[in-house]
Amino acid sequence: MKHLPQRTLRRAWLALATALALAPAPTPVLAGSTDPVLVIGQAGATGNPAAELVELTGAWGFDDILQLDFPLGIVVRQGAVFALFSPAQTAKSGTFAALGDGLAAGEIAGLEASASPDAAAALLRLGAHEITLQLPPVFAAGDVSVVLYVVLPAEGTFLSNEVTAAVQQSAP
Repeated sequence: MKHLPQRTLRRAWLALATALALAPAPTPVLAGSTDPVLVIGQAGATGNPAAELVELTGAWGFDDILQLDFPLGIVVRQGAVFALFSPAQTAKSGTFAALGDGLAAGEIAGLEASASPDAAAALLRLGAHEITLQLPPVFAAGDVSVVLYVVLPAEGTFLSNEVTAAVQQSAP
């Protein structure tokens, strides 16, 4: 094996040191977030003697929900009547006139303020791609609409698509 002369090695080290000294300082990189995933693929309702259930499939940042107090809200509405579900809170229901034409991002604070705890409503299952909700008896037979939302203080309000499910019978 042939060895390089000492002078050649010194020149190589000097060139490397000069290149490093003249290179621009690295700039810090900050992690940024992206919009939360909020997609409802399907919604279906099933009635039984005990309660009316709404089952959702889709995607909603399940890993985030498990790791921190992720502010996911689930709204089931029928006209102005609604039920509000969140993994971190007691289910609520109420009436909010602005819901008649759907939920807008600017209406979420008013919606939450008009909700009261409802022991008949429950978030029964929260999975990676499935959610099961028990509706309170404030809903009549007919179509209900479901939408997910997340409010992130420094980033804004995000809404999912809205889907419809047919409630077959009123909950007792």
